[in-house]
Amino acid sequence: MTALMLTLPRSIRIYYQQRTALVTLGAIGLWRYSWWMVHVIRSLIYGYVVFPKRRKKADRLWASGWRPEKLFFMMTTYNEQQATTEKVLQTLVRECESLQIPAKLYIGTGAAYDEAVIKNYFAGRECTFSLEVVLVRQPCPGKRFAIGATLRAMIRQGLKGNDPVVFMDGDTFFEPDCLRQCLPFFSDVSGAAGTHNP
Repeated sequence: MTALMLTLPRSIRIYYQQRTALVTLGAIGLWRYSWWMVHVIRSLIYGYVVFPKRRKKADRLWASGWRPEKLFFMMTTYNEQQATTEKVLQTLVRECESLQIPAKLYIGTGAAYDEAVIKNYFAGRECTFSLEVVLVRQPCPGKRFAIGATLRAMIRQGLKGNDPVVFMDGDTFFEPDCLRQCLPFFSDVSGAAGTHNP
């Protein structure tokens, strides 16, 4: 085939090379976007068929009185603005107060400044539920190290296999009723749920 192509005039060879490239790129594009279409269809099935059933089951479970024994929160923060940290803690406390479930908040910090903001926030504040705050100072820089150190502290202090753990950044705000809607999904299976910043 190559020998045949070489015997053709140059203009014809260029035409066929361009056409082959176009067909090849077109085939790759069709393959790529067909996967995109598969994901769109899967998401529609999940959104309109699967998730509504799971949502109803979770709501029925919560209405029946099921609650986790204890809630664990894993938060990391480093030189966050005071107003942001206070807003995060305010929404967390509000959510926990609405549930009345004992909670432990583990905060991986990288600076004394963050610890002072957190201590000042909780000084003089009374919670209507059981809340324990544990500050874990990371000895090395980096968010991954902070997460690892904080998780190890949680395990050392009695985290059980069926306790829900909420991972959060130092600027994660809870919308009202967020935990009530999410927690029942973790009643009988281990798993994870993710959110993103808007």
